[in-house]
Amino acid sequence: MFKKIFNLFSGQIKEVSKDSPHNKLPIEAQLYLTAIANLQNHNYPTALELFNRIIASDNYGIDAEQDAGFHYNRSIAKSNLNDFDGAFRDLHKSISLFELS
Repeated sequence: MFKKIFNLFSGQIKEVSKDSPHNKLPIEAQLYLTAIANLQNHNYPTALELFNRIIASDNYGIDAEQDAGFHYNRSIAKSNLNDFDGAFRDLHKSISLFELS
């Protein structure tokens, strides 16, 4: 999934050499990796905020399989914050998007 995310957003940054100090991941990929790290470290409020930002971004909606993963991971954060209705809605959305891919 990370490769898909990087390929999706890499078109937004100009080409730079591998040795360049400006060779950074696109902001959306950084958000995704940070959200996953927060989820794994049980920092659910921050993970939820980051997944909300990703889903609200202009690049959301380009790849259904990728978007399904965003909703799935956000559902984990929501369920750990006792937002079971929100978690259920995100799981339902994730399944719907995955079926489209």
